[in-house]
Amino acid sequence: MAFSPVFIKPARLTRKSPDLKKSKVLKNAMNSVETAVIIDLNILSKMNQVVKGEITLNESGLKDLVKTLNNVRGLCLSPGFALNEAEASYVRELYNSYETFLERYCRDYIDHPGAIKTKIEKENVVQFEELSVGDRYVNAITYLTIVKTQLISRSRQKVSPEEQFYNLLSFLAEKADIIGAVEVEAAKYVFFNTDEVKDVKFRAYCKKIKDNFKKGGNSSEKLLARSLNAARDIVYYRIAAGQQNTYIDGKMQDCWLLTADDGLANLTNSIYFVPQENGEDSKYVTFQRNKEQEKSEYWQYCDHLLEKTIQERRRESSAFTESDFEKLFEVINELELGIKELFTEPAV
Repeated sequence: MAFSPVFIKPARLTRKSPDLKKSKVLKNAMNSVETAVIIDLNILSKMNQVVKGEITLNESGLKDLVKTLNNVRGLCLSPGFALNEAEASYVRELYNSYETFLERYCRDYIDHPGAIKTKIEKENVVQFEELSVGDRYVNAITYLTIVKTQLISRSRQKVSPEEQFYNLLSFLAEKADIIGAVEVEAAKYVFFNTDEVKDVKFRAYCKKIKDNFKKGGNSSEKLLARSLNAARDIVYYRIAAGQQNTYIDGKMQDCWLLTADDGLANLTNSIYFVPQENGEDSKYVTFQRNKEQEKSEYWQYCDHLLEKTIQERRRESSAFTESDFEKLFEVINELELGIKELFTEPAV
């Protein structure tokens, strides 16, 4: 499969993510708005391969990206989130190759005005419990939903996709006491029987999302590590949406996500964030359905159940407290034990 980086606009007023145009970036600059781009780890990894000489620029799939960066000036690239995801032994190499790549192929690119070079010291973190407290807070809800989705898809294969989704939604509402719309949208595609899709293009679209968020692995450690990576994909998306129209260092942010992950890119066309038109920072999510989804009993059921569940839920406060997160951590621990049990062979 071709490696094709794409700029995604998580918070937008249009159904389809717009193109990142030079005119828009120039207009932003004239209005003191920073065009910020959060870079996914897969982009940094490919840059590293090019710098190390493992592949050429033409082979890497980054050639069009280089043209864009050289043509569209004024982008503020942010690799920090991806570096935070990478393993410790890989971080320094990724950071150095990222800078070398830009110096070699994007000579006119200028670092963000507020960027500083600092020592990168990081422990090798591939498990949720090893994350810092702050990172656990950020990833908890998403990771919990991803792990529960894996558990259901593996342990309840004989029940219908509708029942699988019902099981997930009931669990989130009752046990976790929170429902993440983006995470649940990804789960809908995981449980969905893509073989029933008639439209070939739509089937491929669904399959890419499903393959991205239904994780494999021959051990619980690998499955949980891949679940954490999938959770971080969604967190990237949320962060990019959350920073839209916010002020950082006194400048309004126009935030984009750069990724080569087809599954994530497709998901962002299924659910995206809509900024309030009055200029406020608050945003709401909206869903996009095609004709086949609109006629599908599965999609009708899932969308209706989600709407009904959210309307019936009542929380005294929308903000999570420290004690709420501690409860989430306990739930996550139980789910991880459930995953480990899937790989435990019965005694002979």
